Amino acid sequence: MPRRIRWPAALVFLFAFALSACGGCSDEPLPGSPVDGGQPPDPNGEAGPIVDPCAPPAIDGTAGASFADAVRFLYDGACPRQTSVDKAVFEATRVSVVRGRVLDEAGKSLANVRVRAPRESRYGETRTDGEGRFGYVVLGGSSTRLRFELNGKLLAHRTAEPKPNRYLTLEDVTLIAPSAKGNPLTFGQGDWQVASGEPSADQNDTRTAVVLVPPGTRAETIKADGSKAALANGTLRITEFSRGAPGPSAMPGELPPASAYTYASGFSLDEAGPDVRVAFDTPVITYVDNFLHMKVGAPVPAGALEDGDSGWKAEPSGVIVAILPGPAIDANGDGQPESADDLAKLGITAGELAVLAKANLAAGKSYLRVPMSHFSSWDLNWPFGPPPSSVFPPDGDGKGGPGLPCLGNGGSWFVVSVSPAGFPIHSS
Repeated sequence: MPRRIRWPAALVFLFAFALSACGGCSDEPLPGSPVDGGQPPDPNGEAGPIVDPCAPPAIDGTAGASFADAVRFLYDGACPRQTSVDKAVFEATRVSVVRGRVLDEAGKSLANVRVRAPRESRYGETRTDGEGRFGYVVLGGSSTRLRFELNGKLLAHRTAEPKPNRYLTLEDVTLIAPSAKGNPLTFGQGDWQVASGEPSADQNDTRTAVVLVPPGTRAETIKADGSKAALANGTLRITEFSRGAPGPSAMPGELPPASAYTYASGFSLDEAGPDVRVAFDTPVITYVDNFLHMKVGAPVPAGALEDGDSGWKAEPSGVIVAILPGPAIDANGDGQPESADDLAKLGITAGELAVLAKANLAAGKSYLRVPMSHFSSWDLNWPFGPPPSSVFPPDGDGKGGPGLPCLGNGGSWFVVSVSPAGFPIHSS
């Protein structure tokens, strides 16, 4: 009779543990594995945690992964955030990522904002996540104009110039809703029409934009492809971008380097849509309260974001005017009514004077007056420079001598002297 072998209990336990550790050493795939074709295991079950296919892939720090490989998951793979991409456009040596965050006027994150580069359709588009953040792959070493779109908000545009194989983080972008106040307009009719925005109040004085539409003014829509169509009527909304806490982040586009942050508003017609320009055969006239107390007679530089994908375009300047009893207009600051000839040079007619009272443009107040040949986003601003009351220091002649203008800062004045080499050597 064969002798029975007795295995030590500890050895039996180790053998059973080894079999369980290798899944019984079977060739059958585990449930939920790629070979099995099933779903990832339940994290609350016994099979282990779910592996998120949308998570950024782990980077092996010892393998020297390239920047292009590290960011590829943004537009390629199981669930890319950036879609409709021509993957061939992203050269490995130039690919870059523009990152940022989009907020509303209250500073809350905006999800599902569409981010794209209209002039670079091959880049496709992405959407902001639940925290309002986005990462958008572009080619570095060049300028890319981004557009931010969300239903119920006005468009915004930003320019990004990342270096190749680098991240670039933009300043926060704030999208604002159009004004709740709509002004019905009928184009081509025989009377003056008046439209106004909602009053804006912040750390500066309260201001309201008022638009005067001359009799017989006709309008047409101009689409991005250049096609035109007559527009019989529309609902005008005037929405100020430059109000309150959001500040420059709410601007429809970043300002040119030499322009100061002053006043900007969007003039839009509901019937035209966000990408359609509305042009007039006769300019309409916009008045804005002189809330910065600029000197009467001073010019008002104007620019329009006529095509947001191209940036700001200079427009004919306006002027600061004061309304006098009569009504009459002072356009040079001497306190006297302008003559009919002088008014004609400014494009001010007797009909415009007659409608000022109807528009609640009161005598004794001053306004920014700007003619507008089309509706879009407009910016009325002045360039950076010394305050108008600046004076040249005693050792400067104001004509290129050694002194610089005295500059003001909260009421305190100081003088900067400059050495022959151009370096400041003294201040007081």
